[in-house]
Amino acid sequence: MRGYPARGRRTPVHGVSCAGYLVAMKPAGVSIATLALCLLASGCAPNRPDQDAWRALAQQALGDASSAISTDQVTLEKRGKVFPPYLKTVVIQAEDTSGKSAQKFASLQPPGPYRQRYETVTSALDDAGSLLSDVRIAVVRHDTAEYPQLLKRLKKQSDKLSKLQDHIRALADDGSKG
Repeated sequence: MRGYPARGRRTPVHGVSCAGYLVAMKPAGVSIATLALCLLASGCAPNRPDQDAWRALAQQALGDASSAISTDQVTLEKRGKVFPPYLKTVVIQAEDTSGKSAQKFASLQPPGPYRQRYETVTSALDDAGSLLSDVRIAVVRHDTAEYPQLLKRLKKQSDKLSKLQDHIRALADDGSKG
């Protein structure tokens, strides 16, 4: 019988990682309770970075959004020189990458002094994500009449993200709290 130990042999033990510890389990019995306890203990609280780590993660998320905005901007400016399928791929990937980074940042618990700054950063990331979605929708629909207005919005959003990145960087430089 495959999967069962032969008579006289030890029962196989399987391991599950729980909150950084390896928990040994037998195939049945206590294993379900142990696994449930590990999941409850390790998955209930958001990540709580310190102030330096939070600023670095904010700069990373803003940088990812800024990069995606710049990518869409350059792509729309060169639209006559690239194939439509490539244009679609580029804007879809830019939106996806920025969205993942924004979602990761938004899931963090901000340090106390940075609560208001958290709201500002997540709002800017949401605005960038919305604009990236608008660009994707226009590109997929081949709505070239929208491109000039989208380019203006992309430029404005790029400037906004750049200023916010500079502000977050200045917080790290002067040691202020928000």
